[in-house]
Amino acid sequence: FTEWIDAEGFFLVQEFDPVEGWTPGGKLELSPIQKRILEHCLTLRKDGRFPYTLIIYSCPKKSGKTTIGAAVTAWYAEEGMPGSNIYCLANDQEQAAGRVYTMLDYHNGISARASQRFKYETEYRNGTKVMAVPSEYRGQAGGNPALSVWDELWGYKTESARRLWAEMAIPPTVNNPLKFVVTYAGHLGESDLLWDLYNHIVKEGEAVPELADIKDENGEPVCWRNGRTFAYWDSVPRMSWQTDDYYTEQLAEGMRMVDFLRLHRNQWVASDDSFIDVSRWDDAVRRGQDVNLTEPIIFREDHPFRDFPISIGVDGGTHHDCAAVVGCYFDVKRGRVGLAFHRIWTPPKGGTLDLEATVQEFLLLLQKKVRLGNILYDPTQLHMMMTNLKNMGFRVVEFNQSSNTRMTAVSQNLYDLLDQGHFETYPARDMRDHLRFSVAKQTPSGFRITKEKHAKYKIDGTIALAMAAYDAINRGGVDLSNPIRIRNRFSDGLTGDPRGAVPERFIVGWDEKRKPIFKAPRGQEGLPEELWT
Repeated sequence: FTEWIDAEGFFLVQEFDPVEGWTPGGKLELSPIQKRILEHCLTLRKDGRFPYTLIIYSCPKKSGKTTIGAAVTAWYAEEGMPGSNIYCLANDQEQAAGRVYTMLDYHNGISARASQRFKYETEYRNGTKVMAVPSEYRGQAGGNPALSVWDELWGYKTESARRLWAEMAIPPTVNNPLKFVVTYAGHLGESDLLWDLYNHIVKEGEAVPELADIKDENGEPVCWRNGRTFAYWDSVPRMSWQTDDYYTEQLAEGMRMVDFLRLHRNQWVASDDSFIDVSRWDDAVRRGQDVNLTEPIIFREDHPFRDFPISIGVDGGTHHDCAAVVGCYFDVKRGRVGLAFHRIWTPPKGGTLDLEATVQEFLLLLQKKVRLGNILYDPTQLHMMMTNLKNMGFRVVEFNQSSNTRMTAVSQNLYDLLDQGHFETYPARDMRDHLRFSVAKQTPSGFRITKEKHAKYKIDGTIALAMAAYDAINRGGVDLSNPIRIRNRFSDGLTGDPRGAVPERFIVGWDEKRKPIFKAPRGQEGLPEELWT
């Protein structure tokens, strides 16, 4: 690629001169860093193959990403295997034709290297075709792409976009196929396709040794690989036109800091009203792996966490809503709350859930497997079923979600546990989804977990988790639903039963070593414990 740039060149609509500013025409000149990165990625190895089949080129806005994508497209079309199919993809067809494809079309008009040029398609003399296509997976089935160039992958947020990515999979029948992505960072909890790729390459991969000296402002490498996937993920503005004055103007024009960080520093950010960054959940999953919490404890007869009493939150509606049961333990010694188990049910479209056959049956199963503590529920939703369970001996506790004070308390508690690293969990994609679709609503008493108005996504798992974690913390990790009574053989009878039975001392809590804390006999509250009669 870099040799082609030097020999043939990619024609630009305009170029930047440090003295004269933006001027018409000219050819693309790669910076030293760009040249090193692209030479590493787009040079054939000794075996005749590219080192990577997926390349993500991600850096701050106005770093020339789209131009690089268009130049790679032109190079592959002119120098690649004749008769190849190349796709330029964006969020919709107009955008696909309006960014990468428009730059490519201008280059072809100046270079005269294409035989036919249309609005959404270009044909080359070697039989290769370049097509600008929208993010609609049905129309691209069986496309057999040699190269697919993806512009701003952060905007691919739907299931349809996921399927399009799958349809554009690297075909085994094409010589040296490539997926080339140009983008900046997205929103946590929304840009899932790009987030998963970022985690796979940057978080789970390794720094590229040949490019390890290219670092960001924190001294971290910006070039990463995992197998045959590569990511250049940079937060440093490196172009000559990305001046301090330019960024001062951006902020002066009212750009929010959260948008500035994503666009101009290429940082992942949460939506402005998200309850919490979904990355906090991913951190909790890693903490869970450290203590062998890799699945619900009900599937592990030997798991030590089965000895803890479990607080349970139940949330769900009575009609077309989903329902969730979430259990949490509290390990006082380590100061950690953890997800013990969960279950989420979604009714069929237009149908309703049978709560007795789902929620109630699951709770009956749990009673046989773990030590159940309190079961918290909203009486406006599940009163009849919980009354039945109470009659069976379950400890059910009403928790009215219409109370802002109570909901802000459980919301803040869950936020603190996740944000401060005191929560651990096993991997659970459905729970992660419920968390990332939860938003924070400000009330006079603080913020509370809710969902966006008219949102189609459910958050019942988050509500149930918040209630369970709150109860686990409040009872100190032990079962105090019934007092533990210990006979005192040395009582003088003054505080005992009037019929002459010896008095009792009550355990009212547990210390950090899980030893009981007793309540002093009446009249002896000020004495040290060793002097109690």
